[in-house]
Amino acid sequence: MKLNPLAKKTGAYLASIKSEHDDLQRRIEDIEDELVDARADYEAASDKNTRLRESAGRLSMNTPPAASAHWPVVTAASQKVQRLESELSDLKSRIPPLRRLLDAPEDHEKAQAQLDQLNSRQVTLTSEMAKADTVMVKLEKRITDVQSRIAAENQLAAEALIGAEGEFTVPEVLAKLEAELRLAQTAMNDLTTKKAAWRQEQDDNRTALRDAEHALVHTRATVIEIELLEKVFPMMDLFARAAVSRSARHWGDSEHEYLIKIPSEQVLAARRTLGMPTDD
Repeated sequence: MKLNPLAKKTGAYLASIKSEHDDLQRRIEDIEDELVDARADYEAASDKNTRLRESAGRLSMNTPPAASAHWPVVTAASQKVQRLESELSDLKSRIPPLRRLLDAPEDHEKAQAQLDQLNSRQVTLTSEMAKADTVMVKLEKRITDVQSRIAAENQLAAEALIGAEGEFTVPEVLAKLEAELRLAQTAMNDLTTKKAAWRQEQDDNRTALRDAEHALVHTRATVIEIELLEKVFPMMDLFARAAVSRSARHWGDSEHEYLIKIPSEQVLAARRTLGMPTDD
């Protein structure tokens, strides 16, 4: 079943996701630039501190005052690098969930197309093998018939050879039958080889079909989730108030979630719409 509720246009919810994604990308790029400078500053501070320590001589056990005074600069530079790396890691970890939502419509179309292509190929392979079976039955009958005729002609030719004086010419009909037999056997071998290849391709495609069905289930769920959130997004303030109120009434309930019970009839209707099995 083909679903793409986002094909017409990008709604307010997905637009907000894209805005958040783009903002994160800009912040990541800014921090990456800042991190380059911070690492350079740390390396410079560290190198300077090394030179100050070495100025006292390699055998000295005491840290020169200048090196001690400069150490806080090294520490601060190191802490800045660590802070920026931590911020960068956090920002990057927030990109994939947003990217999954943004890519969902296109990913769903690709998954559907892949599944349709694989199913179509399986049907084609089944049809080709059925045609091959039909031809092979005819070839087997033809081979059996030709072999019988060759046996009879061989008997006649042998009797003629016994009574022949001088050179003996193989009867033309026997030569033709033997040529026909070779062609029929070659055709049979070719079809057998093709059938084996087609059957192997079908077996290989079954794994690809499972993967495509798995991808379709996941992308479809994301697409429908986005469709729902597009409808709910204008009412998010109402849901937020309901969640906060429920949390205040029932300690432990999250202010960030509001559970809604769906009637069984609508669940069954949804399963039928999605082509999923039902118990009825």
